[in-house]
Amino acid sequence: MEEEHDKLASTSYFDIEKVARRYHLDSGTARRLLAEAREEFGNDEMMAELHALRALRRFAAEEQKKAS
Repeated sequence: MEEEHDKLASTSYFDIEKVARRYHLDSGTARRLLAEAREEFGNDEMMAELHALRALRRFAAEEQKKAS
């Protein structure tokens, strides 16, 4: 579990954990989305993090729609 937390804490460009909290999402969701983005974008960490942020925003919007 600690290794997974380190993956989220090791972001270089954006504070993904802070954004996840802002959208009331758990860190597990943020880690999963970041891991998927890192697989997709390979060595481009900035694009992976940016993609993860956008995915968090979409995920939160979908969760909010379901709750309405």
